[in-house]
Amino acid sequence: MIDLHTHILPGIDDGAKDPSVSAEMLAAEKAQGVSEIALTPHYYGKFLSPEEFLRRRTAAYEKLLSVAPEDMSFLPGAEIHFTETLSVSAKFRGLSLGGTRYALVELPFETAWTASLLSRLRYFMDETELTPIIAHVCRYRELRKDPENLLRLAEMGCLLQANASAFSDKEASGFVFAALRHNLVHCVASDCHNMSDRAPDMQAAKNAIERAGYAEKWQEIKEIAKNIAADRPVKRGAPSRVKKFFKKYR
Repeated sequence: MIDLHTHILPGIDDGAKDPSVSAEMLAAEKAQGVSEIALTPHYYGKFLSPEEFLRRRTAAYEKLLSVAPEDMSFLPGAEIHFTETLSVSAKFRGLSLGGTRYALVELPFETAWTASLLSRLRYFMDETELTPIIAHVCRYRELRKDPENLLRLAEMGCLLQANASAFSDKEASGFVFAALRHNLVHCVASDCHNMSDRAPDMQAAKNAIERAGYAEKWQEIKEIAKNIAADRPVKRGAPSRVKKFFKKYR
C-alpha cells in the first residue's frame, strides 16, 4: 500500500513532534502493509516562501531517515493550504509529491467556496502544471453541504482524497461511501499526525471498504496511488453527482 497524506516528518508542523514518534508511526504503517509514504507537512504561503519551507522539510527529512526502515520508500511533498490570496508561481512544483505532476492541496475550511476560489484553483493548475489531489474531502463543510462540488472538482481535473478513518466513522461514512460509489474518491490516505487520536489506519480503511462490498474499488484506489507515485497518468471512472436528502447521501 501507499499512504499519500501523512504528517510523519518530525518537528515541522502539528504532526510527529520528534523522531521517536515518527519511528512509531512508521512501524505502524509497515505493520499495516504500507511500503511507500508521502511526507506532506502543512505549507502555508502566508508564513513561508516555498524555498524556506523546502529547507525546513529537508532538515526534518534527514531526521526521519535516521529512524526509517530501510525497505520503506518516501515521496517528500506538502499539504498546500490553498486560498484565493495564495501567491502562485512555478516554484510550487517543488512542493509536488516526490517531483511528480501531483500535489496535495487543502481547501479552506471556514470560508465559503466562491466561483473566484475555484477559478483561482484552475489558475494554479495552469500556472504550475500540477494536478491537485484535494485533501480529506470528508472534512469540508462546503462539500458536506453541497456534494455537487465534488463533481465540479473532478470535472476540473482534480483528484479527490478521503481520509482512511472516514470509512469507519458514523458521521462521515455515509458521505464517503456515496462519493466512492459515484467515482468521486480516487485516493484514500491516513492523514496521520500521531499515535494517539490520529494514528495511521490504512488497514482499517481497506477492511471497511472491502466489508462493504467495494473490494474492486479498493483495487482501483491502490492502482491510482501507484500511478501517482510513479508520475504516470491516472485512469478513473466517469464521475457522477452525489445527491443529498436531508443528512443522507446517495
